[in-house]
Amino acid sequence: MDTSIAQKERRREYNRMYYVEHAEEHREYDKKYRTEHLEEIHERQKVYRAENPEKIRRRKQKHYEEHKEYYREWHQRDHAEHPERARERNKKRRAEHPEYSCEKVRERRARKRNVAGGHFTEKEWQELLDMTGHKCLCCGATNVPLQRDHIVPLGPPHSDEITNIQPLCVHCNTSKQRKTINYKGDMTWTSI
Repeated sequence: MDTSIAQKERRREYNRMYYVEHAEEHREYDKKYRTEHLEEIHERQKVYRAENPEKIRRRKQKHYEEHKEYYREWHQRDHAEHPERARERNKKRRAEHPEYSCEKVRERRARKRNVAGGHFTEKEWQELLDMTGHKCLCCGATNVPLQRDHIVPLGPPHSDEITNIQPLCVHCNTSKQRKTINYKGDMTWTSI
């Protein structure tokens, strides 16, 4: 082994041991530094967060994945101990992100019906609307709100994937009922 590498390794080990032996002093110093330089630390953190949002998001995601069970238990416990706070938080989230709430309702409905396969996302729905020109595929109306219609009705052998979805207006969707009618024809779906 190269002597410089060996020296660096010995120095690193010495520093580790020194830190362990003087851990209390280090904690006191860190505490004092934080109280004296709090604004400066917050500014550095703010700049770092602004410059590295993707890195922070990945770190948070990794931490969540490693401690998923802990977070699940914490949310359940928090919900049980403070139901009014949880209701307010959920109400605020639904108001700020209605598409997320709709997606969760659709997923729950599909789970209850033992649907095979995955679920389409809001992004896929928007892409489908762009492909079809934001019009009802049955009557061709463009100035009406469109609903997500399942070509083959939702059920155990049928999926809730975007390939089984078509945009229809309220009138066409309710008149179709549970019939299997494909207004998309041979339109092919390519997800990004």
